[in-house]
Amino acid sequence: MAATSKAKSRAPYVNLFDLPELMPGAQPSANPAQREEFEQRCRQLHRDEEKERLERQHEQSMTAAAREQASVSELQAMFPTLDADLIRVIHAEAPTPQEAVETLLALSVDDDQPRAATPPPLDMGMDDHEKFPVLTDAEGWQVVSQKLIDGKKEEDLGSAWCDRAKAVQHMPAAPVPQPAAPLPKRKAKKEESKEVEEDDILETDYDFRHRIGQNRAKARARFGRGAGRGNATRQSTEAEDEEEASVDGSSCTDWA
Repeated sequence: MAATSKAKSRAPYVNLFDLPELMPGAQPSANPAQREEFEQRCRQLHRDEEKERLERQHEQSMTAAAREQASVSELQAMFPTLDADLIRVIHAEAPTPQEAVETLLALSVDDDQPRAATPPPLDMGMDDHEKFPVLTDAEGWQVVSQKLIDGKKEEDLGSAWCDRAKAVQHMPAAPVPQPAAPLPKRKAKKEESKEVEEDDILETDYDFRHRIGQNRAKARARFGRGAGRGNATRQSTEAEDEEEASVDGSSCTDWA
């Protein structure tokens, strides 16, 4: 009975921890200590509210992700022929799950149909100069495309030529072949025949008789003596007569 009477005599208690506006520091007449306590209570309440808000947001995101994962898994089980990443993207971009299912149904129907073979790329023969001749201006100069000029500026020519030049930098030079001595030119037949004719014209009487004697000695050595002596003598005599006749004719010509 004493405890009951004591509880009835106690005044009601209200938790004013989250009501900082009722604190003495919220009043205009508060001192600096009360004002500092009021500000600390406000900051603590703000941190508590932010923490609760982040926890609720995290719980909601986890619930939505679990629900979405479940729905994506169901869609992947419904459409096993389609790519899993494609199903996930369509489900995320569709306004409603029903529209995502309709889109996946349309894709699955198109995927079941046989696809036509992709034709090979058409070769127009752009590199054939007969089909596509070069353009020339009025003066006959070839017209070059500006794209080719710009492409050559940006194209990397590489360093193969530079590396090759550095590699042969210290190598000895190749031996220079010595020029062969020029061979003497053979005289033409016409020049030789002219020289023989000049020698015949300038031949003296003594040279002519000397040559006749040599021919006579060669004829005797050639035909010899014996059974054919008469024939040889006759032939040598005829040769001498012809030579004497030619000498007489040449001498007559000279006198003339």
